[in-house]
Amino acid sequence: MMTRIPIPVAATHDLRRGQGPLIKRGAPGELTGVTTATPGRYTVTFWPFGPTGIAVVMDNLTRLDLKEA
Repeated sequence: MMTRIPIPVAATHDLRRGQGPLIKRGAPGELTGVTTATPGRYTVTFWPFGPTGIAVVMDNLTRLDLKEA
């Protein structure tokens, strides 16, 4: 199965990694990478402050962290 990258997604719950900014539930993002391991892990670029704000890249996310946007 071929995966089209990037794929629009949104956070299903609040996410934070280390000292990075809080990604609020519903924040828009794009799926930019998928691991080949089972179950798959995802890399997503989020724009927590809108399309003109900063971009935050998070990896090692699961399907439970994301929904289609």
